[in-house]
Amino acid sequence: MAIGGLFTSVKEQMGGTYGAEMARRGIIGLAIDYRNYGQSNGAIRQYEDPDSKAVDLSSALSYLRSRQDVSGAGLLGICTSGTAVIHAAADDHSVAAVATVAGPFWEPILWTGVQRRLAAGEAARKKYEQTGVVDMVPAYHPINPRAVNTVPMPYYLTARRGKVSEWRNEFAVMAYADMLKADAVTKAAKVVALTLMIHTKLTAASGQSTKVHDRLAGQKELH
Repeated sequence: MAIGGLFTSVKEQMGGTYGAEMARRGIIGLAIDYRNYGQSNGAIRQYEDPDSKAVDLSSALSYLRSRQDVSGAGLLGICTSGTAVIHAAADDHSVAAVATVAGPFWEPILWTGVQRRLAAGEAARKKYEQTGVVDMVPAYHPINPRAVNTVPMPYYLTARRGKVSEWRNEFAVMAYADMLKADAVTKAAKVVALTLMIHTKLTAASGQSTKVHDRLAGQKELH
């Protein structure tokens, strides 16, 4: 399985944890750094784009299929990467199997302050084009109104869990235009891959899981 993690995550976080648990059960788990994150390339760091993440997941899947020790391969998206794997499977019908864990499954109507975010993103892009400077805001902060997520997020901010040295609590503001157009609900109708969705009512935007599940075109299970 090729594995993607939470918003702004790197492979040393939950992707690596899931990969290790899969390995203990005889399954190859390939945790990746998406482009612009961690050890991967990308000129504009911390640039959040679900469509490019989908392409990266498809590339990881192609690599797994090329290995002689792999008999079958699929995608696992944890939290935000639930949207990325749905985008990947919708656009690449060679994806045969998909699993998601606690996915919020973005769609444009979920976001608050859309015009404010888009305006900030446009201003940041113009600044980058003129100066080469990438404006950053915190990805997570419980009280900073400029942060992308202002809800409590103990995973990322706890050293014994997700607060690893490889992770940066930053988001490139110019990415708002790409991030806000992500639409897992619409994309789900194009997914023909076998899909397993692991869901909890405690996850962010918990009602989105049912919306996505209802629209999936292939064999599916919501657990």
